[in-house]
Amino acid sequence: MFKKLLVPALVFIFTGFPVSAAMVSFLVVETGIENGVDAGEYSTLWEDGLMGAFFDAGHIVSNGAVIRLAEFPQKEFPDEIRSDYDEASVSGAESLVLIIVEYKVENKKIKPASVLVRIFSTSTQELQYQEKFPAGDGATLEEEYKSAKQVGKAVARHLKVR
Repeated sequence: MFKKLLVPALVFIFTGFPVSAAMVSFLVVETGIENGVDAGEYSTLWEDGLMGAFFDAGHIVSNGAVIRLAEFPQKEFPDEIRSDYDEASVSGAESLVLIIVEYKVENKKIKPASVLVRIFSTSTQELQYQEKFPAGDGATLEEEYKSAKQVGKAVARHLKVR
């Protein structure tokens, strides 16, 4: 009797729940600090936190090299990310998550002031999601990473999977 119920139960489990994984590329842009100035671990920490949350949600993640801009980008889709966007699109990523970390100098230390997250479709370049989050409030890097991971969990829910 148990064996007769096991097969239908397994079929239901594997077909009854939609599996929605996407290939997602991440790109970090730093603003508010000059070239040659060390931003510390914050950019990597935010990138890792967001990528980790998307990975935990079942998505395939990749990343590009960090880009530094002298000032906050005025365009929704900055010209400076074009080659990274094209590379993500050619590599099969469905979405590009742009993480703009805006830095400030506080007590002679460089800390992030905010993180703006934008999700773009790689097939249409359409902005699918955008939200700004506070950053640099964690007393330790571990607390800051936890904040980044929480933001990643909230953002991952907005990913549009084909």
